[in-house]
Amino acid sequence: LTQLTLDLGTKPVNVRCKLCRMEYIPSNQEDNALHKKFHAQYLSSISGIDVPRSFTEGLGDAIVWTGPGSAMVVAIRRKHKLARRKLAFRCLAVAEQELGALTTREDMLWSTDADRAQQDRYAVFLYIQRQKCVGVCLAERIRGAYVVLPRQDRPFQDVRGMSDVSSAASITISTESHAAILGISRIWISPSHRREGLARRLLDSARADFLYGVSIPRDMVAFSQPTDSGALLARKWFGKENGWSVYVE
Repeated sequence: LTQLTLDLGTKPVNVRCKLCRMEYIPSNQEDNALHKKFHAQYLSSISGIDVPRSFTEGLGDAIVWTGPGSAMVVAIRRKHKLARRKLAFRCLAVAEQELGALTTREDMLWSTDADRAQQDRYAVFLYIQRQKCVGVCLAERIRGAYVVLPRQDRPFQDVRGMSDVSSAASITISTESHAAILGISRIWISPSHRREGLARRLLDSARADFLYGVSIPRDMVAFSQPTDSGALLARKWFGKENGWSVYVE
């Protein structure tokens, strides 16, 4: 008999990749394979997600904004071809993985509004430049939101009604909700294109095009519970420290 494994009574050592930041066990084959897949996906997301020319040809009214060169923002909805919806879902999955957000189910993404069966619940806005998707915004139809109140040096109430100590993204919200239409569920920009105004462009496009022929007022737009960077973006986009809104997903 040949002993293939030595058990020295030591536990497997976790390491964290310096680039993609994933924690894994190098000696574990499955863990190692998972890291390689995630690492490759992360490297791809740094410069953007590849978009085939077949996707950008014949988009028609899906194009909601065009910029210098080949830059464009497209809105993908339930009505679009399966191939386009598949790519939008793949781009969203990369964004959610990097954001550390819960994965949106594909069947839910292309569902209709619960109260208005003929209207879409979600729209995926993609910022495409040189055949790469470099930004993603998932917008959804909402009913109500809570106003963000001035920050104070005390425990805050978050959108789940829980208390916590203050941090950069800590927010105090109103106890009563107000009517709102557009929810910004996810927003992501590839690392190599941040601080270029792409997030603002995606938000402006979502506000202008989520409802056909209607520009939604900013006070009817709300962010899902934001991270530190999300709260910073919201404050910049709304142009004020407080008075903007958040909603419960």
